[in-house]
Amino acid sequence: MKLSKYNYYHYSEQASLIYNVLTKSYIVLTQDAMNLLQSSMDNVCVLKKRHIELYEALLDRGMIVAQDVDETNICIETLRNRYQNKGVLSITVNPTLNCNVKCWYCYETHTESKMSIETIQSIQELIINKVNTENISEIHLGFFGGEPLLYFEDCVLPLIDFAYNYSNTRNIEFSIGFTTNGILMDKDVVDKLISFRIPIHIQVPFDGNQDYHNKVKKSNINSYQTTLFNVKYAISRGIYTVIRCNYTNQSVDSFSELIRDLSDEIKLYPDKLNFSFQKIWQVKETNDTVLAVERLQHQVQSHSGKYYDAALDTSSCYADYNNSIVVNYNGDIYQCTARDFTDENKEGVLSKTGIITYNERYHHRMKSLYANETCKQCIVWPICTACSQKRLENHNNQCVLNLSEGERVSKIKSIVQTIIENHSV
Repeated sequence: MKLSKYNYYHYSEQASLIYNVLTKSYIVLTQDAMNLLQSSMDNVCVLKKRHIELYEALLDRGMIVAQDVDETNICIETLRNRYQNKGVLSITVNPTLNCNVKCWYCYETHTESKMSIETIQSIQELIINKVNTENISEIHLGFFGGEPLLYFEDCVLPLIDFAYNYSNTRNIEFSIGFTTNGILMDKDVVDKLISFRIPIHIQVPFDGNQDYHNKVKKSNINSYQTTLFNVKYAISRGIYTVIRCNYTNQSVDSFSELIRDLSDEIKLYPDKLNFSFQKIWQVKETNDTVLAVERLQHQVQSHSGKYYDAALDTSSCYADYNNSIVVNYNGDIYQCTARDFTDENKEGVLSKTGIITYNERYHHRMKSLYANETCKQCIVWPICTACSQKRLENHNNQCVLNLSEGERVSKIKSIVQTIIENHSV
């Protein structure tokens, strides 16, 4: 028997703790027990003789494994099972690549485009094919773009209506989501969506306070006030909302005003509102900006609100899952929505009969999930958030995220610290 290579050992006056990154289990030890374990690390059979209860507890949590066990292969199989995500079908639809605002930092080329009736029917056939050939118990339909609400009546509603009725006939759970700038998500749109009585998620970006936001999202209306009003109404009607705060070094402090503008909603609907602070990708943030983001997070917390904490995120990207599909307005298939929808990035084509023909890029993407040798040796691999897109673009065997060993381990430290705080160990 041997100690798992995915064990992380935490020593402090506050608590001594072992966390296994693969099984996501932990055990709190007394200092004497930790000392005993340390003295037995080279020969865990000694630990079995001296403290059978501790030995069995470690064995039960996957912290001790058989000598001949290849934990790297176990990790690969664990990840494979995760990415198969059997039973869940997630389709992201781009009704258009056009947009009603032109944000300077957007990576997309906004072209005049609109999903045809034929492509809408192909997506419907895709849903039917997946349900008939796989044991689908849950369908999620997401809308991206461009601005997806530009063609709400013509493209979005017909797909929702079909998927809703079809899911009901097959006793399948159904939910929808939107990535939208929020300008067009008015009361009429919200009321039509909630009439389906299904879970709805939206992500709405803001660029700072009113001045900053209106400079980025230029419109013949006050885009900040319009979006703010729409968001407040959506939250009040039960729509789960993520406020994505796209900040620069110059705009970051101004988000304090946005949080104040939403303070009532944070208090009234704590389970329906979340903040996500995201650096605009072209910007290199300063140390002062990092501290400013921390102040904003504390401001959200002061209202008993929630925010996305990247340090604690162990989830995988949607693009890594086999049954996660992005359908462009013209029927082209992609996996990632964080890159431009070009022929170069295309990963397949959807036929009229709802069949996807994948190309070599897609197969190369899926193979890349397990190809990096540095990942295979890394203790963080089971919970690493490096996505298949980054792996696809990585042409060496170094860390996909370009992190030092200390930076990688910091994610585990954050998880362990949260365990200690939450359990008062």
